[in-house]
Parts: sequence; C-alpha cells; structure tokens
Amino acid sequence: MRTSVERAEAGRPDGVVSGGGWGSGLARSSLLLILSFVGFVLVPDRLVGYLSLHVVPRTRDALVLLWIIAFFVFMSWLFVRLQGGEGR
Repeated sequence: MRTSVERAEAGRPDGVVSGGGWGSGLARSSLLLILSFVGFVLVPDRLVGYLSLHVVPRTRDALVLLWIIAFFVFMSWLFVRLQGGEGR
C-alpha cells in the first residue's frame, strides 16, 4: 500500500504534490484563527458576564464549560473538513 503522499506524487509527472496554494491555506487558517478567538475568548467572556447576574457560580461555570467543549468539538470537525483530504 502506498501512502497518500506517494499516491499524490504518482499522479503528477514532475512529482510535485499539489496543495491548494498559499491563498487557500491562508484563508483557511485565518478563518480558524478568527473563529477560535470568537468561540474561545469572546463568547465565554460574554457568557460569564451575563450568567454571573442570573445564575449561581456552579451553574455558570458548568454552562461555560459546556460551551467550550461543544465549540471545541465543532472546531475539530471544521478543521478536519477544511483539510480537504481524500474522498472516500
């Protein structure tokens, strides 16, 4: 069995592995960076500020933790989807 790199090199006569270019990589990384900042910094900060006035600290902390876990799962899924990978 060949690795994915070997399959990609075999597909190109000059042996160059086609990526997608710097532009698409920069756009994808910028998207991930912006979403990470919003989801891991801004939203939890706003949640703590809002929930501090409406619920007890234990519940507030649990809700913020649930947000962070859910957002981490979403970002992990998005990261894998943006990789482009091989179609199966």
